[in-house]
Amino acid sequence: MKNHWLLAANGSQAIIYKHADPHREPVELYTFQNEEARQHEHDITTDIPGRSFDSTSPHRHALTKEHSPKEQSIENFATQIANFLEEKRKQAEVEWIILSGEPKFLGILNKKLSAPTKNIVIAEVDKDLVHLKPEKIKQVIFEKEGVEVPLQ
Repeated sequence: MKNHWLLAANGSQAIIYKHADPHREPVELYTFQNEEARQHEHDITTDIPGRSFDSTSPHRHALTKEHSPKEQSIENFATQIANFLEEKRKQAEVEWIILSGEPKFLGILNKKLSAPTKNIVIAEVDKDLVHLKPEKIKQVIFEKEGVEVPLQ
């Protein structure tokens, strides 16, 4: 059985489809949700940034975090997806994968993938296809984007 996958992802949702037959609709295998990415910043955290005095003036400044809570939840979500793909690659459950995603999320996900997992990625489509039906995802990837599947 062919273990060919299509991943459609953004910061709040990721769906992995099995693409075993080019003449059939991809079949949904796994779905991941990141509920925090759908919330407003103030709903994720109740803390306001701390305050600091400037050493040369009497003014106070807000201390900021490197990432907002929402950005951090998206980073964590990308790590979760990358770890899942790594585990499935190690278990030989996937031969190759095509990644599609909202461009910013795809960039974050790419940084999280291990080199061996990157080696099984045959193409990337920087479009958010999560909300499309499987047949439409297949059409966008293979027809509109011109992605070619390796010969078996």
